[in-house]
Amino acid sequence: MPYSKTFNFLNGKSMSLKGAFQSAKSYEDGKAYAKRYILSHPEKYPFADSHTSIAGHSFFWTTKGLKVIFEPYEVSSFADGFKYVSISSKYLKN
Repeated sequence: MPYSKTFNFLNGKSMSLKGAFQSAKSYEDGKAYAKRYILSHPEKYPFADSHTSIAGHSFFWTTKGLKVIFEPYEVSSFADGFKYVSISSKYLKN
């Protein structure tokens, strides 16, 4: 299985998903946003349920925020491959 890790190249340290958010409240708000988005798009995420969360997932930065990576079978079939959920920069550290 592929594995990814996000690094801060300025200090050379690994960065957690939670550490990418402005605060603990922003993290919780971002998680809630992602869950609402996933559950409101069952055609894209058919296996998602009320326990689906971005917590502990790998992620990567984009120009608009970040994308959280879901492994095959987590929220969709294996044939669909990896699925991504975008988190707006309004929740994230600058």
